[in-house]
Amino acid sequence: MTATACGGDDSSSDLATKDPKAAMAAASNRTAEAKTVRLALSATSSTGLKVLSGTGSYDFVAERGRFKLQTSLGAGADMVITAKEVFLKNPRKTADGPSWIRLTEADLATQAAGSAQFIDSIRKQVDPRTTLDALGANVPDLKKVGEQTLRGTKTTHLRGRVDLSDKAIAAAAPDQQEGLRSAQKAFGVGGYPVDVWLDGDGRVRRVQYDITSGDGAAKATTTVKLDLYGFGEAPAIELPAAADVGDAATLLTTTTTAAGK
Repeated sequence: MTATACGGDDSSSDLATKDPKAAMAAASNRTAEAKTVRLALSATSSTGLKVLSGTGSYDFVAERGRFKLQTSLGAGADMVITAKEVFLKNPRKTADGPSWIRLTEADLATQAAGSAQFIDSIRKQVDPRTTLDALGANVPDLKKVGEQTLRGTKTTHLRGRVDLSDKAIAAAAPDQQEGLRSAQKAFGVGGYPVDVWLDGDGRVRRVQYDITSGDGAAKATTTVKLDLYGFGEAPAIELPAAADVGDAATLLTTTTTAAGK
């Protein structure tokens, strides 16, 4: 496949081969330069069960995203996220009730179980800023694995481990530290192994990692995969109108599973 066909250039491909760490350090900015991106998220258990799947888009300029996701249990979420809040399509919508629920950072932090916890975990997985910040700053042992064509685009496959230790986060650039701390809360200070695919323009095309939970016979591993594609194609993401938004404290309980309708 030629560089023209994959929308890239030889220098970006060469960098991923010769210096994977430098290529990954540049990938966050290269990806965001497209301004918008389409996303596909899936989470599959070690038994082959698709735990979660969904699609959406993200606007790097406006710092907002729109996602629709569904779980294997039938629960789901239709949400708009910004840097500081989440708007969730109201799963308990009544004829005269608001269509959306607004959750602030404080709401997500204080409602630590049930719906709020589910929404917050999904937000971290589909917000590419957090993922790209972690990859660009703290994968010291990154190596090239091979090459692969994804969605018709030739990519270079890299593998390493994200370092989320306090020391590593402190050494990262100030504008990356918030994202790294969010990742540390989700994965722990030990970090996590990660596979990344970069295209000929040096942009991230896929991120894949495993989440392990439980012990002994109950131990299970879930593989999370986030595909990035359609760079520059996604439409503008509009926030819900204020008149259509209700308060999370009265509309969302910690025992309700959010379900997008």
